[in-house]
Amino acid sequence: LGSCGRGRTTVKIDLWINNGWEEGKTGLVGTYPYTPDAAVFFYRLDLPHRLLIEEGIARLRVTAGELENTDADVVITRGLWADEHLAFVQQMQREGRRVNLDVDDYVMGRVPVHVRAWYNQEHQKQIADCLRQADALTTTNARLAKHLLEYNENVEIFPNYIDVKTFIRARHNHSKVRVGWSGGASHREDLLSIVQTLRRVFEKHEVDFVVFGLGDFPIEKIIPCHRIKGVNFHQYFDTLAELEFDIIVAPLADTEFNWCKSDLRLREAAAQGIPVVCSDIGPYQTLRQGIEGFKCSHPKEWIQALSQLIKDSRLRQQMGDAALERAEVEYHIYRPGLIEERLGFYENILMRKAA
Repeated sequence: LGSCGRGRTTVKIDLWINNGWEEGKTGLVGTYPYTPDAAVFFYRLDLPHRLLIEEGIARLRVTAGELENTDADVVITRGLWADEHLAFVQQMQREGRRVNLDVDDYVMGRVPVHVRAWYNQEHQKQIADCLRQADALTTTNARLAKHLLEYNENVEIFPNYIDVKTFIRARHNHSKVRVGWSGGASHREDLLSIVQTLRRVFEKHEVDFVVFGLGDFPIEKIIPCHRIKGVNFHQYFDTLAELEFDIIVAPLADTEFNWCKSDLRLREAAAQGIPVVCSDIGPYQTLRQGIEGFKCSHPKEWIQALSQLIKDSRLRQQMGDAALERAEVEYHIYRPGLIEERLGFYENILMRKAA
């Protein structure tokens, strides 16, 4: 069975990634192939259970279809948003297993324009059915947890943690200050919300603006920038190190979808020792104002914060140091007690089953 830290556990866990549910099979338009090196699976399944995997308590299972021949007590997975996915949850439960669904986006309400085809009314009903059927839900923050409680009374918050050792501190081996933005296509509207403000800043200060990711959207036609295409997740940490950002901008549009996001972007920046200028909403309110960066609500605040950091290399260093120190203390996945919290949660799921 395995042991971890304090005593022994009777919980056997499968962390399941289905690599076979693709567009056309599930009826869920735009479903991404489920690959074990995708960021969401790394941060929500693999990394949080790393010590449990090492101890033999948990297994990371990657299949091209149903999960077969499992002897697990608890199956942890995510993204089960179609009728056949609901059938999978029900099958696991008939076999006496508990199913924990992990949810890190608010997809039950109004979602960004470019992903509405993925989460139309029919799909949102399927999502609701899966959420209700699951034995427990895990998520990243209190705001999203409040929404999930409308569907299931068993909701637990497990923030995104990081392995600080996988990040390399930015070396800043370039002549101009490098301002960076990174994100997927789902954050297009967020970046667009500050483009005009950034243009005003860059007209006053000579910098390199680098956009990492963003899919195929032609942002370079709107604001001058260097484009770095998104990479497979196994290349992600090396690519971040090569970018050598001096300042990271992290805008979020003021929507409920974004208020339910996590502060992972801040945590990754902190692990690299990079100050952040971000929107003063939702998850980014965790940033310590004037210590690790600046939170901004209005264009004037963005302009003032970015201008100050661009001109002051010593301030950038001080804020980066403070952020890295916090990352090592608060965000590290190997922080004492995290494993016990996880095991306690899964044991409680089984206790509810027995009752």
